[in-house]
Amino acid sequence: MVEQTVSTDAFPAPEWNIPAWIGADGAPLKEPLKLADYAGKVVVMLAFQSWCPGCHSSGFPTIQFLKREFDNSPDVRFVAVQTVFEGHSTNTLDKLLENQRKYALNIPFGHDVGSEATNSYPDIMYNYRTRGTPWILVIDGSGMVRFSDFHIDPQRGVELIKELTSKS
Repeated sequence: MVEQTVSTDAFPAPEWNIPAWIGADGAPLKEPLKLADYAGKVVVMLAFQSWCPGCHSSGFPTIQFLKREFDNSPDVRFVAVQTVFEGHSTNTLDKLLENQRKYALNIPFGHDVGSEATNSYPDIMYNYRTRGTPWILVIDGSGMVRFSDFHIDPQRGVELIKELTSKS
């Protein structure tokens, strides 16, 4: 087993409450995506901000690498969520499509500005206890968060995802 794989403090992944999404094709989705839409799948999520240098130098390239590795896997899904906890005038809804195209990521992108329930703090940050961006989450097929941190070594990410898909 790889050192940086399954978290010892795994926890049940809360359902998403993100109203605005674009699909893998860049078109707005009529209905918000839910984690439940991916039941039984390993879900890899990048939480980002458009203005975040680390998201562009590390977060997006890591997701690109992992997506290439698992592009044909029916057991793995990828999403990116712009978690707007600052820079509201810069981290706007239109940045979803811009970043999706820039990184050639044909995955859903969500726009998370929070809600009354989270005191206008992004849902992902509040419910998943993230501490900034970029942030990588890996949720196993049974709905448990197995990785949650600023960065994951891409090769270790591959090993973790392989390990989790072999268990489903």
